[in-house]
Amino acid sequence: MEDNKFKNLLSILKAMQSVLLAYSGGVDSTFLLKAIQVSGVTALSVTASSELIPYRDVLTAQGVAEELGIQHRISNRHTFNR
Repeated sequence: MEDNKFKNLLSILKAMQSVLLAYSGGVDSTFLLKAIQVSGVTALSVTASSELIPYRDVLTAQGVAEELGIQHRISNRHTFNR
């Protein structure tokens, strides 16, 4: 049954053609990032950086995205004020 759910997820991603993922680096968003990689769609992952998130976690998220070949950006509160 889980295999069908994953295939359904891949179908949904492929239908989107491109995606933007708010990527925290946690288990759930890493699973989605891997699914995005498997689906082959164009993607951009974005990790928020703030005083509440240890910067090493942000860098780890960036490293995982790079390992999977997914474009990644780090966004901080100054980015939102532009």
